[in-house]
Amino acid sequence: MAYLVLMEGEKKGMQFALPAAGQITVGRNPSNGIVIDGLGVSGSHGMIVVANDSYTYLDVGSTNGSSVNDEPTHEAKLYRGDVILLGTTPVMIEGEDVPARAGDLSLGGGFETRSLDIRPRTMASGRVERPKDFGKLSNHNALWKVAIIIGGLLALAALGLYFNTIFN
Repeated sequence: MAYLVLMEGEKKGMQFALPAAGQITVGRNPSNGIVIDGLGVSGSHGMIVVANDSYTYLDVGSTNGSSVNDEPTHEAKLYRGDVILLGTTPVMIEGEDVPARAGDLSLGGGFETRSLDIRPRTMASGRVERPKDFGKLSNHNALWKVAIIIGGLLALAALGLYFNTIFN
């Protein structure tokens, strides 16, 4: 069975069943198959299409947009553990029926690859856990810039000492 898990808000952890085939709409309006009343969720936000054991998310013209795994999108193929951001409200797709991303051994996917996976996981208890830094932006480029500047200054100081010993 496949389902969406609400990851924030009053109803955090709430699960919404997905159909085995066909499509289901997602949004704030009660006429949707999955009703999520979260921040930034449009009345009619998106749709999940299930066909041939494949899950696809489609944004249906929402006001605040959608993203899958932090990539803005209008259409995206879904894999187990993917996080769909409906405006600013995150939901995660889970369930044994949802295919694992190739190479994701933690989800029963293909071969091992060298990559860092920080997506939330459903624990054995059924609880959804997120890494402590999930959703926080970090600027790794700034750290590299600082390291390069400090390295350059140290190299200049060493060069100055070298020339000082030669000419004195």
